[in-house]
Amino acid sequence: MNNHNLVFHTLLVDSPEPEAVLRSLDVPEELVRYRGTGYFDPVAQGKLEDPQYQEFQSEVDRRDLVVYLATHPDHWPKLVEAGAEAVAELRPDYLSNYPTPRPAGDRLAPRPNPTERLFGWLAPVSWPLFPVVWLAAMVGGAVALFRRSSQRDARALGAVCFLLGATAASQVVIAVVGDGYYELVKHTVLSGYATAMLFAVAAGALVPVLGRRGGPGGEPRDESAGLPDRVRGS
Repeated sequence: MNNHNLVFHTLLVDSPEPEAVLRSLDVPEELVRYRGTGYFDPVAQGKLEDPQYQEFQSEVDRRDLVVYLATHPDHWPKLVEAGAEAVAELRPDYLSNYPTPRPAGDRLAPRPNPTERLFGWLAPVSWPLFPVVWLAAMVGGAVALFRRSSQRDARALGAVCFLLGATAASQVVIAVVGDGYYELVKHTVLSGYATAMLFAVAAGALVPVLGRRGGPGGEPRDESAGLPDRVRGS
């Protein structure tokens, strides 16, 4: 099922020469007739009785697909772009948390969620913004974590940023390699949570920086200024 979705629902759709993908996997080019179908697609219902499809099932395994993707990097920009856009959606519209049947015209059950609102604003630039954020978190986090001169707080923050960035990025890779574009929003939900936490951690780390109030020349400001003498001296 997963191999079908990755090959026919994703790689063949993205490729300008889908027959070349099938040739690289050493299966009949005629299987291009299943291009664009998911495993459960009614259009492809008879595939299990198709001798050429049976050959695909017996000849192509997960290792073959991982090797194919590793040796055909031209697929990756579209795969990561689709993953980033899926993360921005955050909630699949067919899991709307409504009883059956759901109210007519309602796409999703109302759930107050600041992350959903934020990602909605960022959706038009989720690609390339999210991958850049994930990469920056991993690189910056690793530098802060392993730099000898880093303070303990900086090391801790670096570890958290690296973990969240690596989680978000790796979950997108696992999702697209695992099942292609099929139900991608649902499969990238952990990446969405990690990305939301990454924004929250970054915002929290900026609070003390923005809250510092230094005097001229960087001297610490006297916080007792303006207080009555009896309070200041206590």
